[in-house]
Amino acid sequence: MLRSALSCSLLLSLPGPSATSQKSKLTLDPPWSTVFLSECVTLTCNGSPSPARDSTLWYHNDMIFTSQTNRFRIAKVQMSDAGRYQCKAPGSVQSNPIQLTVSNEWLILQAPYYVIFEGDLLHLRCHGWHGAKVSEIRYYRDGREVTSFYGKSELFIEKAKTSDSGRYWCTGSMKIGLKRKEREELFSTPVLRAADPAEPTEGNPVTLTCVTLLNPQKSDMQLQCIFYKDGWPMTTSGNSLDYRIPAAQLEDSGSYYCVMQTMTLSVRKRSRSLNIAVKRIPVSGVSLGVQPLGGQVTKGERLVLSCSVAKGTGLLTFFWHRQGSRQALRNESQRSHTMDYEIPAATENDAGEYYCTVTNGNAAMSSPGVKVAVKGELGPRLLKWVRPATAAPRRWQLEAPGRDVASTLEGHEQSWLKCLCQPHPPGSLCRLPASPHRRDGVCDTEPSGRLLANGVEPGFGT
Repeated sequence: MLRSALSCSLLLSLPGPSATSQKSKLTLDPPWSTVFLSECVTLTCNGSPSPARDSTLWYHNDMIFTSQTNRFRIAKVQMSDAGRYQCKAPGSVQSNPIQLTVSNEWLILQAPYYVIFEGDLLHLRCHGWHGAKVSEIRYYRDGREVTSFYGKSELFIEKAKTSDSGRYWCTGSMKIGLKRKEREELFSTPVLRAADPAEPTEGNPVTLTCVTLLNPQKSDMQLQCIFYKDGWPMTTSGNSLDYRIPAAQLEDSGSYYCVMQTMTLSVRKRSRSLNIAVKRIPVSGVSLGVQPLGGQVTKGERLVLSCSVAKGTGLLTFFWHRQGSRQALRNESQRSHTMDYEIPAATENDAGEYYCTVTNGNAAMSSPGVKVAVKGELGPRLLKWVRPATAAPRRWQLEAPGRDVASTLEGHEQSWLKCLCQPHPPGSLCRLPASPHRRDGVCDTEPSGRLLANGVEPGFGT
């Protein structure tokens, strides 16, 4: 005597809220939620009329795939085809789910895939392996026999009530042969392999390969391969058995698997999941450079603090600090290993010990401290007016040995002198009286770093 069981619940139908978009309707043929291994089933997805020729979207457990028609036919269901199905027709929202069970037992109790409401017809069928004859069939609900006609393979309950809910099972007798023909496997269950380490370093390539073996008798059969990450398809064409990530990032971490299927989608097999964890190289070797060298900067000069890292991947965030200050002077993020912090014109307040800190999401690393000293103003320097051979009349140049100074002087009774001292910004203009007697003078700096000419009287004449 063989036995098969299932649970059956009846629902009271209540009016539901209206929706602006029509829900897709998913149907199953034959209309049984439990089928035998290798039987044929067809899923059909219908929605609101839509002029768009979009694909139908199918959901199976945590997989998503598309088809150009609204039908999905499984010629010979496999154990891997069991599970939860939903669909989304063009112009409609996602359908209610259908739970498909695949069995390789000798006897199964079949019930409709759809929800039974109060007042509906409840139809159950006690079914033998691939239509094998079953005799002495009896039906039970919650331990009590509810057989209406002995030997009948189907049980009908007209206008079902909520009291008809419960756990049903059936028993029956079958003649089982001693031999069963073994099914030939079309292709093996695929295996997903990583050509590179399963824990790659950020920025390095990753290659995933879906491996399967075709039945030698079907060696010319074409298969499609689709790769998934966290349940979402990464590829749709199925033309390649490899999935390549040229430069892995942290967001590429996840659970990957592949699905092999025939071109007609009649046979689909999924690999086991492979977890890929992209590792980030932590920051190390942080150093702080200073310009001018040695950290000796003259008041008004430009001060540059260059923070560098020897190792570290991903987005780097740089922080510049001065000892005694609670807050960072500046912070900025980039993927480069070096970043500068510039003070255009140093003052006495900029003196002190500096260091920088860098992080890429892991522990932050700091550089050794660098001391910066700000010296006072520049002392007087002797300047000399020189008239170039090619100069126009009343045009002179100002020279200062040992310092990058460029200036010109033009005029007759009154003249203007412009002093430029690099790398400082352009200096000020100084009004000077013209005189034929003096050719030398001095040039000082003011706190801003600009050069000022004091008492300089160029000699005019031939």
